[in-house]
Amino acid sequence: MRIPSIHPGDRLYDTRLTMIARLYQSGSMKLRCRCDCGVITSVFWCNVRRGKTKSCGCLRRERNGA
Repeated sequence: MRIPSIHPGDRLYDTRLTMIARLYQSGSMKLRCRCDCGVITSVFWCNVRRGKTKSCGCLRRERNGA
């Protein structure tokens, strides 16, 4: 797997996430991120890259009106 050239403080593509640190779990790269709403969460890099993860979950809650 090619390691992306992202660094702490970088915004992840067109998401609400800003990278804080890299984590590794079971051979997969996870990122510790801060969402625009202030929540700190861990996400898999492959899901961010594929567009499956865009926030901590706040985006889905906003779209569903909750």
